[in-house]
Amino acid sequence: MHRERWAVPAGLCISLLVVSLDNTILNVAQLPLARDLSASSSQVQWIVDAYTVVFAGHEITAGRLGDRFGRKRQV
Repeated sequence: MHRERWAVPAGLCISLLVVSLDNTILNVAQLPLARDLSASSSQVQWIVDAYTVVFAGHEITAGRLGDRFGRKRQV
């Protein structure tokens, strides 16, 4: 029982870490993106925003699937 109590906060912390690392990687890649695509700063901001929206959409979908098909109560 004690382990199960910490499973949800641990999962939330891990997902927050993954999202933070992913956004950090994207921010580091902004200069090469701008240079390789010959994009202006406004266009690079659109790229970052679009990536974040798509990533958030996948998170919501994965959460919904986890709620629907996730761990079942054992009897």
